Amino acid sequence: MYFNAPISYQSLDPEGDFLDVNEYWCTILGYKKEDVIGRNFSYFLVGDAKDSFKKNFNYFKNNGVIDGVEFEMRRKDGRHIFVRFSGVIEANESDDMICSHCVMSDITESIAEERFIRKELETVNKYLNLAGSFIVVIGRDQKVEFINNKGCEILQKERSKVIGTNWFDGHLVGEDVEMIKAYFNDIIAGKADLEEYFENKIITESGDHRLISWKNSVIRNNEGKIVGTISSGDDITEKYQFELKLQENQRMLKERNDEYATVNEELRQKNNEYQSLHEEYSANNDELHKLNEKLRDQYRLLKESEHLFRTVVKSSLPIIFRLDENGDFLLSEGRSLTKLGLSPGQVVGQSVYDVYKDFPEVLKAVKETYKGKETRPVVKLPGIAGDTFFDTSFSPIIDEERKIVGVVGMAVDITEERQARQKLEENEIELKKQNEEYLAVNEELKDANNRIIEINQYLEDSKKQFETIVEHMIDALFVFNEQSEIVEQNAAARKMFGIKLDESLLIGFGDLLHDDNLKFEEIMQGVRVYGKFAGEYSGKINGGKHIDLDISATSIRLRGEEHFLLIMRDISENKKKEQKILDNERKLKHQNEEYEAINEELREVNERLNKLNVVLKDKQAYIDSIITAAPAGILVEMERIIHFANDEACKITGYEASELSNMSAELLYFSKEEYIRVGKLVMKDISEVRYSRVETSWRRKDGEAVSVLLSASLIDSENPDMGVTVVVLDITAIKQYEGQLKIAKQKAEEIAIVLGGIIPQGDFADMFEAGVKAIFTPGASLHEITRSVQGLGEKKRDSEVA
Repeated sequence: MYFNAPISYQSLDPEGDFLDVNEYWCTILGYKKEDVIGRNFSYFLVGDAKDSFKKNFNYFKNNGVIDGVEFEMRRKDGRHIFVRFSGVIEANESDDMICSHCVMSDITESIAEERFIRKELETVNKYLNLAGSFIVVIGRDQKVEFINNKGCEILQKERSKVIGTNWFDGHLVGEDVEMIKAYFNDIIAGKADLEEYFENKIITESGDHRLISWKNSVIRNNEGKIVGTISSGDDITEKYQFELKLQENQRMLKERNDEYATVNEELRQKNNEYQSLHEEYSANNDELHKLNEKLRDQYRLLKESEHLFRTVVKSSLPIIFRLDENGDFLLSEGRSLTKLGLSPGQVVGQSVYDVYKDFPEVLKAVKETYKGKETRPVVKLPGIAGDTFFDTSFSPIIDEERKIVGVVGMAVDITEERQARQKLEENEIELKKQNEEYLAVNEELKDANNRIIEINQYLEDSKKQFETIVEHMIDALFVFNEQSEIVEQNAAARKMFGIKLDESLLIGFGDLLHDDNLKFEEIMQGVRVYGKFAGEYSGKINGGKHIDLDISATSIRLRGEEHFLLIMRDISENKKKEQKILDNERKLKHQNEEYEAINEELREVNERLNKLNVVLKDKQAYIDSIITAAPAGILVEMERIIHFANDEACKITGYEASELSNMSAELLYFSKEEYIRVGKLVMKDISEVRYSRVETSWRRKDGEAVSVLLSASLIDSENPDMGVTVVVLDITAIKQYEGQLKIAKQKAEEIAIVLGGIIPQGDFADMFEAGVKAIFTPGASLHEITRSVQGLGEKKRDSEVA
């Protein structure tokens, strides 16, 4: 039935040589049948496909069935095509191979589509992985479908450990996780609108909690149905901690202002009480001059104290550390480590009992924490510039079994704060002493009162300077060709360099960066040698502005040619700490523009993914047509419930596809025992060799028995829940033939006994053929069979006499 069918068919002998092909096979590959018969199959293969054939053909002969094996073949006109084979082995009674029967499908267009899709996805991933923000895609099942490099860096996890995990159960932390999960489900179901901006905490591999600010968007399929969400986030943990510190400092400043207001009121009252003494002491100008000098000193001390306090608040960067259950450092980070002569990560792997063996207050806190207590001692440690004081906190890490498995803590450098407070206390004592000396001096009290008012105003102005917030940097994206000409750029890039969209194609790399301390050739060389480039630029850019840039670059291919993708981040603020607060105000103002640019890119990505879904849908229709036209029955089962049956399967069973759908496979068996036996055998084979081949008997819809050969394998070996594909071959005719052959053999043995040595050896073939025909004549008796053979022998002898 294969020879005139629109399906390519071929048959090979045990050596892999062609025995037969049909016309459709010849049409696809462009050969004539006589050019193929007798040649080895490997003759038509390309490159590594020859070695793959040897390996797969041995597997084919040993297992009896192949399905979905792919090769690259050479047509007669020299073109290469990709094909996929499925087939079975025909064997003799000794289970030795006689020949193979395979059908072939031309999948060249599918391979080209897959390569196109893969290339498009790789390009999309490159853009997303170079983004400076945390990007994650969450599917309808709450599982992570994509995460970029920045996201893996923040989570401190490899991508393979994140993809496929439940985002909410595995990566979020806090009391509102269940509420967020329910909210997500409502979004997917269309019952709630997605909040564009959102903040929540995630947990890293090391156990740290990081606060992320998200910008969210939904992903829809071609029908407009929500199939997931895509979110872009930035780590605002340090910003949040800075704001908390700022609030604490504002509270302390308010308390200090209240104290100064109280002192001011007391001074005002004293001024009224001692105003009558003004004339009595007006002549004491020298003493007043001295007192005035002391007051100026006091004012200077107050300004120094306030400056120290501001410095503490502005430069405070805590040390974060973590210990394992044995007291060994797993984490040691924070800029304050430099004050102890240490670098981040330097003590990782060392024991806390060795590093701080000479500091009993530290070891005491560690031991108390391992007993389950939280401790907050203030410790003094020797630093590069002298003794350094830290406000520390030690907390035990407890696992699910309530066992203490480590310690996490933070140490905040409070040395300058202590010094500032000490100076402030000393100054307050001095001020009180001076006030007692100035009680008799009315004019001086008036001047002091005015100066204290000025100090209060100064402190109020200082307070406003701490209300600015550190926000995210804006990344500029450029794509250059080998001639350093701009091919693509985003809105942030045009804004950073002051260029218009219609002017961008006329501008080169040298027009952007005016100084010669970084050349485009250096970037190309770094990418080509090391695969990527990372460096900094400091100088003037287009428009004469001086800027500091962090530049990262990689190679991409556009329209078949090599291009260079550059991400430029403005780090001028980091280079100019004294301008940090003002620059962050500017960045906060432009943050929305950056998010809009990213959102536009994500919308474009979403559109491209929707287009890819259309391609994949067409590909699925193509696969469905192959399955429907396949010469073998095909079933798809999940937990032995039939979810799909092609036309051939319906033909074998006598049922309609709708009658088999969602029915238990037990419907096809004569007994529950046979149904259970086949199921156990299939699952055992699949668990051991991922493939099973079983013969059994099915009950058709009309009650007739049909012998079948079942070939089963998992749809996805990595995910058994996806179900099993079962290929069904009707072997009823083969079983009947085997029974008839057995009867023929028995009758032949009886013939041999009757004939004895009558038949000459050279005529045995003709006589056996006549005997076989007689054997299969319905109702033929042994005497009639014998006469048929003897008659042939007599004719043979008569011809010899003549």
